[in-house]
Amino acid sequence: MSDMARTMRRQQGAATVESAIILIIFLVLIMGIIEFALLIFNASSLVEATRAGARHLIVNEPLVTLSDETCATPAVADCADGDCDGVLGLMQKFYPRLGDVNLEVEYRCSTTGSPDAYEDIKIYEVEVRLKEVEYTFITPGILGLDATITLPDFKTTRLSEDLETP
Repeated sequence: MSDMARTMRRQQGAATVESAIILIIFLVLIMGIIEFALLIFNASSLVEATRAGARHLIVNEPLVTLSDETCATPAVADCADGDCDGVLGLMQKFYPRLGDVNLEVEYRCSTTGSPDAYEDIKIYEVEVRLKEVEYTFITPGILGLDATITLPDFKTTRLSEDLETP
């Protein structure tokens, strides 16, 4: 074999190795972009779930008994006892992995406007909070690694005009 043929064969081998290295780097970059997009999609789904839950709670019967004491101390629904099953079912349409341990609902009097102007009318705020929701990355799972993170809390607050409107 001539020197020129050996040189060509070495260059082809070097090009194959370089292509393999570049392909691995490219695939890692693409998988990272896909993982980040899925994380953002899931976060967006959680935000939408809190919005839908707050809207549902503000137009339906309260999960707790609202009274004048609610203005002094917020009323918190105990979702672990199944009090929130209706709203949880609605929110699971947006993010199916939600559980009752992730959901917290709080009713309190609003400080919007002048409280002295409308003493007989109570305007409540409903806050829906999703807490301790975990997200598991796909790519490390394929490799046999456990890459789970806890997402920050997501919350939405809505004002009522009148919770007693039929």
